[in-house]
Amino acid sequence: MHHRLGREFQPEIFLEMEKQTVAAGTPKEIIRGLRILTIAISAGLCIFLLLAVMANSLKVLPPDTKMDRATPAFLLITLLIAVLCVIRARVMYAKKTREIKAGGHSLRVKLDLYRPVLVLYIALCEGPALFSVIIFFLTGKYEILGVAGIMLVLMLEKMPGTGKLIRELDLDWREQEELN
Repeated sequence: MHHRLGREFQPEIFLEMEKQTVAAGTPKEIIRGLRILTIAISAGLCIFLLLAVMANSLKVLPPDTKMDRATPAFLLITLLIAVLCVIRARVMYAKKTREIKAGGHSLRVKLDLYRPVLVLYIALCEGPALFSVIIFFLTGKYEILGVAGIMLVLMLEKMPGTGKLIRELDLDWREQEELN
């Protein structure tokens, strides 16, 4: 079968690509990559928060008296979104890590399956944090930043490390040796 570009279609290439679901690199490199990802996302949130605080202190936006009346509603909505996202993140994380443990996979496959679980957990925490910073920017009320702080702590709580992954994924002694 020929492709539009004149090359012959080779389905075995796609079959081989499908088999390569395991992340490249050693387990230590995979963990290092997950740590870097967690730090980068957390740092991005911190930079955004600092810029919003600086903009607020420089009075970039003129005061809006209508916003003062809406502040309690904004705070309530921000807290509600944060609570719902934390519940969803924790439930999903627990369920998916249980599935990884029960799967009987190799360490590399476990790490490959763990990556999207961690990313989704962090995303579910980062969303409300970013929302709270935006609400702070609009209202100038510092108490709303408490939500961003709590969400940042929850994100950093899942920072992958060798000891944490041994506990989270219930790694056996062979897998632990592979990590060290």
